[in-house]
Amino acid sequence: SNSPQAPDFLLTFAAAEPSNDRRPSTMLAAQSILRPRVAFATTSAALSGARSFGARAAARKAGAFWPSWGQVALGGASAACLAALLTNARNPLLLDDAAQVNLKPWEARWNKNMLGWHLKNPNPILVKYLDVLLPPPAKEGEPVGAGGLGYRVLFPLCGKTVDMVWLARQGYRVVGIEGVEQAIVEFASEHSASKTTVKVMMPPEISPDDFTMHAMIPTVKADEGEKMPQPIMLLLGDFFGIGEKEAAALVPFDACLDRGSMVAIKPELRQQYIKTLHHLMAPGGRVLLVTTEHDKFADGSIGPPHEITENDLKKLAEGLFEVKQLERTNHIDMEDTLKRRGATYHYEAAYLLTKKK
Repeated sequence: SNSPQAPDFLLTFAAAEPSNDRRPSTMLAAQSILRPRVAFATTSAALSGARSFGARAAARKAGAFWPSWGQVALGGASAACLAALLTNARNPLLLDDAAQVNLKPWEARWNKNMLGWHLKNPNPILVKYLDVLLPPPAKEGEPVGAGGLGYRVLFPLCGKTVDMVWLARQGYRVVGIEGVEQAIVEFASEHSASKTTVKVMMPPEISPDDFTMHAMIPTVKADEGEKMPQPIMLLLGDFFGIGEKEAAALVPFDACLDRGSMVAIKPELRQQYIKTLHHLMAPGGRVLLVTTEHDKFADGSIGPPHEITENDLKKLAEGLFEVKQLERTNHIDMEDTLKRRGATYHYEAAYLLTKKK
């Protein structure tokens, strides 16, 4: 679509005409998750350092920008070739002092493989409330999501959650935001068809000194036959560095899953977190939020995960989101990590937050 309101992340495979240098080229034109639209295309010639004029012309015809010289391209003659051609192109991320302070303890956890929050299977609350977060169309075949191209789902502080892959394999367009590069490296190693990601362009509203964007194609499960999952986009950088300008460039999201993100950050950062989330969501956008309630641990600490009660959440979301509790479950008598840490009570709650229009 050429509409400025059409979301990104729409992949279109197209065979380009033979290039002027007589190298046949097949390209993958993509409206990225960014505005303005970006095409990232490639051929074997492009990967070896040569320009592909045919692919570039096809990209322009598709209404997108061609990557500047020296930037990584992505493409191939087929989905299988695409997976094989994805290459690792990762640059060091430059962060300000505040971001360094926020991210340093999490980088240490990743380096030591202290990932007690990570689930190997899709989150049961996401599975249970999927139709609440992403309502099916009223009529079969009716378009959903902004621009009618399907739902775009945000994962703030995404880590390497398998929930992103689970949704991408169902056709949802997934974007994760993560501040620790090791998380993205491990996620790609475990779930990318090429075991890595490819760096893609960003619009000028987003500083390359603060953020880098990576794309990957998840592996195809054997029981899915030839069905290709949606690509997953991963924005590497400090979530709290996303202002209104950057959020607008990323294009508002229809839905968001927060399981373990808001409860992980320091309580004094919650107001900034929910304001950033508000900037990123489309009017009426839904957030499925999972929180915990517990007392102090044996060592006297209060988190992470930090307690967030329903009243806490309603105060945070006042004027920004409508809050509806979906469930609240006692976990203390289960095989519970917080109980082993000394908590005497532990409830897990799920909420639906709807951005006010």
